[in-house]
Amino acid sequence: MGLDEAVLLSPDVEPIRYDVSLTPDMSKFTYEGSTEVSVTVVNRTSTISMHAKELAFWSCSYTPAGGSPQQAKGIELDVRATTVAFVFAEPLLPGKGTVAVAFTGQLNNEMAGFYRSSYTDINGISRVMGSTQFESLDARRAFPCWDEPSRKAVFKLTLTVPASLTAFSNMPEASCTTLPGGELKALSFMDSPRMSSYLLAWCVGEFDYVSALAASGVVVRVYTPPGKAASGEFSLDCAVRTLDLYDGFFGVPYPLPKLDMVAIPEFAMGAMENWGLVTYREVDLLIDPVKASSAQRQRVCSVVTHELAHQWFGNLVTMAWWDDLWLNEGFASWTENMAADALFPEWKMWEQYTVDSAAAALRLDAMRSSHPIQVPIRHAEEVEEVFDAISYCKGSYVVKMVHAVLGRENFQKGLMAYMDKHKYGNTITADLWAAWEASSGMPIAEMMQSWTTQMGYPVLTVSDFKEAGGKATVSVKQEWFLADGSEVSAADAKLWCVPILTSTKGGISDDVSMMREDTMAVTVDLAGGDWFKFNADQQVPMRVSYPDDVMARMSAAIKSKAMGASDRAGLLLDSYALVKSGRGNAGSLMKLLTSYADEDDATVWEAIEGVLTGLDTVLVADEGIRADLNKVAKKIIAPLLAKVGWQAAKDDGHLTVLLRATLIRLLGTFMYDDEGVVAEARS
Repeated sequence: MGLDEAVLLSPDVEPIRYDVSLTPDMSKFTYEGSTEVSVTVVNRTSTISMHAKELAFWSCSYTPAGGSPQQAKGIELDVRATTVAFVFAEPLLPGKGTVAVAFTGQLNNEMAGFYRSSYTDINGISRVMGSTQFESLDARRAFPCWDEPSRKAVFKLTLTVPASLTAFSNMPEASCTTLPGGELKALSFMDSPRMSSYLLAWCVGEFDYVSALAASGVVVRVYTPPGKAASGEFSLDCAVRTLDLYDGFFGVPYPLPKLDMVAIPEFAMGAMENWGLVTYREVDLLIDPVKASSAQRQRVCSVVTHELAHQWFGNLVTMAWWDDLWLNEGFASWTENMAADALFPEWKMWEQYTVDSAAAALRLDAMRSSHPIQVPIRHAEEVEEVFDAISYCKGSYVVKMVHAVLGRENFQKGLMAYMDKHKYGNTITADLWAAWEASSGMPIAEMMQSWTTQMGYPVLTVSDFKEAGGKATVSVKQEWFLADGSEVSAADAKLWCVPILTSTKGGISDDVSMMREDTMAVTVDLAGGDWFKFNADQQVPMRVSYPDDVMARMSAAIKSKAMGASDRAGLLLDSYALVKSGRGNAGSLMKLLTSYADEDDATVWEAIEGVLTGLDTVLVADEGIRADLNKVAKKIIAPLLAKVGWQAAKDDGHLTVLLRATLIRLLGTFMYDDEGVVAEARS
């Protein structure tokens, strides 16, 4: 849909620069505010319309450049549309001017807009802090503004707060003045870059912090509740290293002089990427430096790398309208894994991606109740409905697919060109496709159209396997995959532009062919081996169904680990999904499971766990097959448990810790009657 059909504020007046001043009363939970906005009157008008919600207005005036102020004769609130219209007796003529508004607001307790959080300090005393959460539509709850992503402007903020409290915003402090009496101080912050209203942020309260310098000289701080500074050390290290990584990856240096990350006691999201002041739920930023688990460290690292990706993709370059939110979040979700993998390669983040984000995307998008990645949004309020796993997980999955098709060099080259061309501006999805087409010469827009504008994904059915001269030839058919196994009518049939990526004994083939029709003949160079697997490294959101003779060859590659971990996990997850949909049978799946008898990869075991527990639930009414399942499960669990053990060891790696947790979870279902397991559990 885009901007042309969206419900927007009038284009008659455009903001250039905001000067926002707020004086919060931290005991009464109210604040007084004033805003002076430098604007351009584009068309002759008698009305200035802005977004506003839960604000009370006292006055408004407009002063044309070099002219005299004119007071608004009327203030008209539209509660449903969350707008305010300032009506003037004399028309405002095209040109530059300043809008001045006086208003009051409340520090609500709804975790949106300018709101308050309660917490207990290290002395057991209840405290209150103030912070903001504006995405998507809540900047208007804090001050009147043009609360649309394409109405970018510069923001200057002044906060008058109790002298004993700390306050900070997107930009560094420009001045601090103690007011007469010494109880209050006025903090003014430097002008922000040109940005969208939802990225403005500030915090007021009591904090400790830890800090470090990035290689570029950017000051990075992690703000914590008093007495918890040490719990910010890990996220600080992640942030500094991530900033350095992204400076090179995006080709545009981080443009602000500082980056603050702050833990908020009461926070609705995991985190929010406000430019230069990223806010987090405490558990997603702060961890005990001694007691933190491997899972906690990975979670904190992933959230930090995700939010810092937004400093470029979303903040520096912003979607023109909310229907492109998926690209904002999907790209950051892809980048979080790329960065975490670079910071901690021993975590094998891309292998984990196969059984986490990718699996979630495939599970949800196989339902008839799913929706396309790119959803038309007419009213901004509708955006809350698409902040879901399709935007994040499938969005990141299709970015992963593009990266696999283009290769890292062309992918990064196009991304750098996109960032440089559109920095401080707004874009639509097609702008990124165009940049990648220019860097690669490949039809990216054609391919991506089929993946972003229609819901679901395909299942490729492989048949007619023939081998000759070191090559395999097969027929491939694509259909819309539905988890419930329901038939797809001819009218509902879908086609995708599917990149065919292949794994063999020789690794992942460099050749990429595009499947545009419903059937296609494919020839694979077996690279001296006897097996192949489509969807190499699970790079494409789809399922693949193979005939028994091809599966038998892949089973041998699973046993020998000639097949990579992502492929071993993905093949099992595909087979399980096919069984549940009625396209496969449980007997064949259990036969495949026996191929994992010597499996010791933590990621593959996460896939095995999902399949074993899923089958145990599905087969609850079939005691015979369920007994066979238990035998298979014990056969593959027991040897590895003996090797990994129940107790943590000093030399445990990150993935060993996760693997042990997976195995112990499985014991209660499949080895509850084993005497050794029962004895160890009792001890």
